Amino acid sequence: MATANLFLVTQTLQRLLDLNIQALLMRAGLPPTVSVTAMPPERVGAAINTVNLHLYHVKEDAYFKNMPPVGGGHPPVSRQPLVLLLYYVMTAHHEVFDAFDAETQQLYFGLAMNTPHDHPGVEDSLGISPDGGPDQTVMPPGLLGGDNRLEISFRPLTPEEAL
Repeated sequence: MATANLFLVTQTLQRLLDLNIQALLMRAGLPPTVSVTAMPPERVGAAINTVNLHLYHVKEDAYFKNMPPVGGGHPPVSRQPLVLLLYYVMTAHHEVFDAFDAETQQLYFGLAMNTPHDHPGVEDSLGISPDGGPDQTVMPPGLLGGDNRLEISFRPLTPEEAL
């Protein structure tokens, strides 16, 4: 990736979730109201129609770390692309008048889980139409045009690990 600003990746994933969930809600005949935030889950509070995506861990990809450096010059490690694995926790939130609404919360969580299934990779050219109009670009301007590609995969957890 051609940036050191990890929040650009988070913005890309937020926009992907936002546009795709709106499109899925429209297709189901439901109002396309969703808010996608990036706070720690415990800080979201009483929210309505909200999906939260929080970056909680980053590590270097060991496979790409050991690839031979590109080009000449010294030191060689500075020419090696820094490939990172970003770990996010995704949660859905919906409370009305301090009452927990499990049905709506699980609807939004299901739509959010469907998004990486529909779009497991994000490239410069990816656009989504949330309302049947023209496609809207998913990547923010800071990442566009750099041949960036984000690959999204779920990390399998046992129920015990999820707690």
